[in-house]
Amino acid sequence: MNLRLAGALLIATLALSQELSDFDPPLEITVPTPPTAFQGGGRWHMVYELHITNLDSKEVVLQRLEAGGKRLEAKDLEPLLMRPGMPKLTFAEKLKLGAGLRAIVPMWITVDRIAQVPESLDHKLTITSGDPAKERSVSGFRVAARKGPPVIGPPLQGGEWLAANGPSNISVHRRAMLPHGGAFRVAQRFAIDFVRLRDNGRSFDGDAKVNANYRCYGSEALAVADSVVASIKDGIPENVPGPASRAVPITMATIGGNFVILDLGAGRFAFYAHLQPGSLRVKAGDKVRRGQVLGLVGNSGNSTEPHLHFHISDANAPLVSEGLPYAFAEFERQGSGFGWKPGSTPSEPRYMEMPLQNDVVRFPDNSAEARWKPVASWPPVPQSVKWDKPSSMTLDAAGRLLIFHRGAPALLRYDRAGKLAASWSSGYFKMAHGLKVAPDGSIWVTDAQRHVIVKFSAAGKELQVLGVADQQASDRTHFGGVADLAFLPNGDFYVADGYRNSRVVKFDKTGRYLMEWGKPGTGPGEFNLPHAIALDASGRVYVGDRENKRIQIFTLDGKFIEEWKAGSPYGLAFGPDGHLWMADGINNRVVRLDPKGKVVDAFTLPVETTDGTGGHMVAVDSDGSVYVAETGRYKVRKYRANY
Repeated sequence: MNLRLAGALLIATLALSQELSDFDPPLEITVPTPPTAFQGGGRWHMVYELHITNLDSKEVVLQRLEAGGKRLEAKDLEPLLMRPGMPKLTFAEKLKLGAGLRAIVPMWITVDRIAQVPESLDHKLTITSGDPAKERSVSGFRVAARKGPPVIGPPLQGGEWLAANGPSNISVHRRAMLPHGGAFRVAQRFAIDFVRLRDNGRSFDGDAKVNANYRCYGSEALAVADSVVASIKDGIPENVPGPASRAVPITMATIGGNFVILDLGAGRFAFYAHLQPGSLRVKAGDKVRRGQVLGLVGNSGNSTEPHLHFHISDANAPLVSEGLPYAFAEFERQGSGFGWKPGSTPSEPRYMEMPLQNDVVRFPDNSAEARWKPVASWPPVPQSVKWDKPSSMTLDAAGRLLIFHRGAPALLRYDRAGKLAASWSSGYFKMAHGLKVAPDGSIWVTDAQRHVIVKFSAAGKELQVLGVADQQASDRTHFGGVADLAFLPNGDFYVADGYRNSRVVKFDKTGRYLMEWGKPGTGPGEFNLPHAIALDASGRVYVGDRENKRIQIFTLDGKFIEEWKAGSPYGLAFGPDGHLWMADGINNRVVRLDPKGKVVDAFTLPVETTDGTGGHMVAVDSDGSVYVAETGRYKVRKYRANY
């Protein structure tokens, strides 16, 4: 079967009489656009449409639909059902599917974690037919589920943006189906109408018929990615705000008002609609950078008040294409709904998510994405190196970068010009993990699979091994999935012994056991995968408690001080300014925290989708450049700030 032409899935069709009860009911069930899971509200969602066509000569009645662990009885199906060409039906009539007729079911399947997103969704549809009515079922048709929507920057700046008509299974955008090329398209499947609330919870002050009285009017619409302008429209006059006032007749040519469409690549197009006439700052064919101003928010086209309509679809045809999900790199969820007032509810940071219907959000005012850029084609990897997943990197006292990766040779040292100067390996390596340089210049690494720490001289000579290879335990001479280590100025060091054990262990500079603390749990001093560790100049121990999504801070003798929550701490490193940098692996970003734990800078790693591991470990050089080991993407990248 050609899945592209068939639409996604399996067609469960039998054009046979219902008297042949051994066969499935003669229903054709298709999914024109398979779902791509996206994150919203802290959960993962799969959104698509089931088209059910009755190919028999007799009427059937829809009774029940089961999919992805969700069971929809008739009372649940009826409010969702779309019946093309039959808009006014009673409850009972809506569930009846006459000969040759079609019903469309907008599906919205939600799971708690990305690990629960299946490769495919199985379905079972139950109907009744005949006289007397007999219950029959169709099962075995399957919908492929994808992961990894594109990660984009904000289309607007600042806060109090209400995601009106935003993603939900009852949004007007969700049900806006338009015909094109012999099929119905849902271009606005994930569209949002952004309006901006004032302190009084309304979108305007004063006369509601004056565009300038709306807070969002004149706001800058921003490019969500480095991209190319695919098409624009300008010159459509603005409406007077109101439910029925339009400055021009609404046609396919005018419905979006003045707009900009960006070609994001990979068959994705971003649509910005209802802009002010004469405000567009780009033309078709222009190359734009993320954060660049495209035009000003207005009230043109099919619009009742000033707002920015934004969505992404699969063609340079904003209303007759298929809508695709996306993920904003970061925003704050401030509250929900018209009437919400600033400060009435606590803000919640969100990463790699899409706002859902009526969420009130704040986008970054001055996006760090525009400031932090990776150095192109860096570092060079000679053909003599069998490159594999990089796990960690660090800087020595001379400012030379060392990389620990899972290929061969496993340890690479680059000079300050970025040229490979030395490389070596060891028979102990199976799962390269942590890497640090001691005050005496010796190089220490951890192998999480073989449960050992290996010490090398600055020249790469193997000097010492702590732990017993391939033996896991939690005592003075063994480790269990040892992850990372950090040194005091006198050479004593702390070890995050985390994949199998849940502890921090302290050794003196010779490798003699001194003390330890920690156990599995969520309380102070308890861990769920202590994955990274760092020490500040004042003598505090910072432990990246990865699966508990927090940084725990201790005294040098293991007494709990406080915890910071700013994401999932995969890697930790202090910069020359004393600020702590954290690789937030789950949220695909790197953040900088001041001495009080406040996020003062952050940037999202440049990756096309949310699929794959983000930053694993992080390092900072004396110039403030940031190095990130992006293990799942087989990359080490160096980032410089363009301040």
